[in-house]
Amino acid sequence: MSYVVSFIIAPFIYDILCKKVKEVDAFVVSFDEAFNRISQQSQMDVHVQFWDENTNRVDDLTPDPKDPQMLLIGSCGLHLLHGAFQFAHKKVAWRLKSFLSSCYYRFKDSPARRSDFIHLIDCEIFPKKFCSHRWVENVDVVDRVIVLLPYLRKYVQEKNNQGFGALKAMPASASDLRKLTFKTECQTFITTLLQKLIERCPLKYKLVQGFSSLQPSVILNSPSVAEQ
Repeated sequence: MSYVVSFIIAPFIYDILCKKVKEVDAFVVSFDEAFNRISQQSQMDVHVQFWDENTNRVDDLTPDPKDPQMLLIGSCGLHLLHGAFQFAHKKVAWRLKSFLSSCYYRFKDSPARRSDFIHLIDCEIFPKKFCSHRWVENVDVVDRVIVLLPYLRKYVQEKNNQGFGALKAMPASASDLRKLTFKTECQTFITTLLQKLIERCPLKYKLVQGFSSLQPSVILNSPSVAEQ
């Protein structure tokens, strides 16, 4: 529901408001800064008031609580996809959440580390913030870490302030056993993800209908179909 409100209902109301404001001669904009008790953060509310010439009154966009109108929108496919991805991630225990978050908070609010990182690799870009409950929307975060991974490794190896335990835990190179384990975990991850999606998602979703392209026989015999 949060995605429907944020990306469908909110833009729709915003477009209507902008269109009506452009048609009037005068309007009033009020700002109200308060503390949101739910998110525990500061919140800026913007109120726009104007006289609607069509109805000769001020429209109130607040719905009447006595006569609610519920919209039947069905299951949220994006929410189910996030949940399935997170469930598969817990199944293989890759700890990507800790890794991606650590990459960001390593340099957050630390001018000294940011300066050392820039001076060491001559690079002024840093890892982006990872959102743990929006896995599929973290593509930019993962892409940034992939680009910076060689530089982060160089930074960790040359800056001997990581602690004895962290340096001891870093392997020199990946062994054949670890590579095989990683491939097995990838297979487990994809299998668990697909099982969870098939279990929760309706069959009408194109994502569910396209699961057949992930079958090994389809990938081997019809690579073009699998790629599509």
